[in-house]
Amino acid sequence: MRALDDARHPFSLAPVQDVVRTWRARLAAAPAVDEFLLAGGCDDSDGIDLDQALGART
Repeated sequence: MRALDDARHPFSLAPVQDVVRTWRARLAAAPAVDEFLLAGGCDDSDGIDLDQALGART
């Protein structure tokens, strides 16, 4: 019965939309960040691949 009561109430997707908006902005800025690092002579070649750090995603 509780599930039916919960289903009658609307919920907001605003928190999810905020996360998606934030990550889209980060992804859009990535090329500019890479260019800035290259222009400044920063070497990030000693970094590791995300799959190595977190394990392969399936």
